[in-house]
Amino acid sequence: MPARELRPLPVAECIHLLHSIPIGRVIYTEGALPAVLPVRFTLSDGRIVVRCARDRSVERLDRAMVGFEVDRIDADSGTGWSILVLGEALVVGPERIAEVAGRPIPLPPDSGDAFLVIDIEHVAGRRHGPKVPADR
Repeated sequence: MPARELRPLPVAECIHLLHSIPIGRVIYTEGALPAVLPVRFTLSDGRIVVRCARDRSVERLDRAMVGFEVDRIDADSGTGWSILVLGEALVVGPERIAEVAGRPIPLPPDSGDAFLVIDIEHVAGRRHGPKVPADR
């Protein structure tokens, strides 16, 4: 197998790739331990928007700094990409989502009665691929 390397991705490409995949992972702490929640999401006005049930676990994320990760990796070739977003989360009800997200969010009504909105404050990505020879 050829040598592999990780190359950083420009922010614009990270945002483009975020638009290309419907499922990501919210990363947060629970009881001082790391926790990961797979979710369906959409992007709106520089924010990640997740429709969810309004319960104690979601309410704990209100105003918390969270991570959000997406990736697409081909296990056979070892190629692909991964993106990590960091930002403050906000829990809002359906009556405020258009105001907060900048537009109505078309997600299925059975997805829950609240929205978790994550501001994209920092984004970084890496492409996993074959090692590129250095210029001579």
